[in-house]
Amino acid sequence: EVFIRGIPQCDTLRSQPWGEDKYLDHCLQLLGVRRVLAYELLDELACGEKEVDCASSHVAFHPFKDVKGFFSCFQEAEAHGAWPGDALTRTWPPTIPEKRKL
Repeated sequence: EVFIRGIPQCDTLRSQPWGEDKYLDHCLQLLGVRRVLAYELLDELACGEKEVDCASSHVAFHPFKDVKGFFSCFQEAEAHGAWPGDALTRTWPPTIPEKRKL
């Protein structure tokens, strides 16, 4: 909700040559959202990993710059990953009921 309502405040950041991850990080900081560093949740080359292991128990895998690479990793994670029970949906795209008015 903070991000959606605050998008106009982040307009100046859109001209930066960043990807979506860095844009969102800067925007949320600008909006006063506290950053929590939990690098153990993400599997990413920039975090010191040698190669992304899509069958691991990480909650996110990065970077995938093309659709084929993303879905390949998604399928491997779904088939071999360590899922935390009912917390995650197994349908794609995930369906989340809208409960608020924007």
